Amino acid sequence: MKKMILLGFLLSSFLCFSQNEYQSNEFKIDGFGLFFNRIGIGYERILNSNSGIGARVFMKKTESYYAMPYYRRYLHQDAYASDLFLEGFAMYGSYIPRDSENNLLDNGKRNSMIGAGFGIGEKAILQSGFFFEGVINVGAGKSLQPTTESEFKFIAQVSASVGYRF
Repeated sequence: MKKMILLGFLLSSFLCFSQNEYQSNEFKIDGFGLFFNRIGIGYERILNSNSGIGARVFMKKTESYYAMPYYRRYLHQDAYASDLFLEGFAMYGSYIPRDSENNLLDNGKRNSMIGAGFGIGEKAILQSGFFFEGVINVGAGKSLQPTTESEFKFIAQVSASVGYRF
C-alpha cells in the first residue's frame, strides 16, 4: 500500500501546473534508428533557456542496449532551449560481440562497455509542442571484460528524433 501511495504522488507531480511560462519536459523517439534495426527513446529536462539534461536508451534487436545520459548547452540565445546545441554524454552498453562477418566472438558471452564523448545537433520546435531533432555524437569507449576483440571502441552515432515538449 505504501508503494502505491508513493507511486501516486510521483505520478501526480507530472500533472501539477507550474507558474513557468515554458514547458520543461521532452519525450522523443528516434526515427532514424529504424533504418539500423534499433529502437531509441529519450527524455530531456530543460533546466533554463540555454541548458538541459537528459538520457537516451537504444536497443538493437535483443542483443544489445545502450544508455546515454547527457548535458546539453543551447547556443542560440533568442529561442528557449532550441536551435543549435552542443552536448557531452556518458555511455553504458551491453552487447554480444561479433566480428565483421557477423560471427559470434567469445562463444556469444555478453560484454559491457563504458564511454564518453561529445555531440552537436539542431532542434526545431513547432507551435504545437512537437519538435524535430538531429544529433551527431562521437566518443571513445572501453570494454569492461577481457575479450578477443579490441578493448577500446570508437563511438559514432547519428540520430534523428521526433518528440513532444510538455
